[in-house]
Order: sequence, then structure tokens, then C-alpha cells
Amino acid sequence: MGLIAATRRILVVTAEFSVTGKDGGAERFRDGMLEVALLTLMTVALVGSLLMLRRVRDPGKAVAPRS
Repeated sequence: MGLIAATRRILVVTAEFSVTGKDGGAERFRDGMLEVALLTLMTVALVGSLLMLRRVRDPGKAVAPRS
């Protein structure tokens, strides 16, 4: 659920920039880029945690057997 919310917010922020254009100013642009960067880091962290949880739950599937 967190991944969906973060992705949705990233899309909303970028859409706001395309609609407002240059009316927001440099400060608003900087704030928006900071928000997008933090949301992207949060998304990467959530994906990483899901991958780690998958390995913990089923360690046999995490590593392919060698022949």
C-alpha cells in the first residue's frame, strides 16, 4: 500500500509542475524536487524491504541451486 501511495504522490507532484509552469518560482521548484527525491528514496527502501522479507520467509527460493 505504501508503494502505491508513494508512486501516486510522485505522479501528482510532477503533474502539478506541468500545470503551474513557472508561476511557482524557484523555491517551489526546489521544494517539489526535494519531495520527489524523498519519495523516490522511500520507494526504493520499500522495494528493498519487500525483497529482504521474501528471502527471510523462503530462503530456498532466494538462491538458485547450482548444478
